[in-house]
Amino acid sequence: MPTAEAALKLAEQIAPVVGAFKIGSELFTAAGPDIVSRIRATGAAVFLDLKFHDIPNTLAKAVASRFVSTYRCSLFTRVAASR
Repeated sequence: MPTAEAALKLAEQIAPVVGAFKIGSELFTAAGPDIVSRIRATGAAVFLDLKFHDIPNTLAKAVASRFVSTYRCSLFTRVAASR
């Protein structure tokens, strides 16, 4: 979704029939961290998918600072690159 307003409108309409919403880095960057709480307010779970796999130190700091638990996400993606 290109904007927080569009994402929230859709989330409010379909939250009763879906299990969770995925918030990717594009929406998270455009709308800010508040979008997580606003989507969760629909009653649905949130899958925060920010693709930290390319920045291992950022991932470590994010998890260490309880980033995931702060926003109460149900799922978090961690992709390991093979070399």
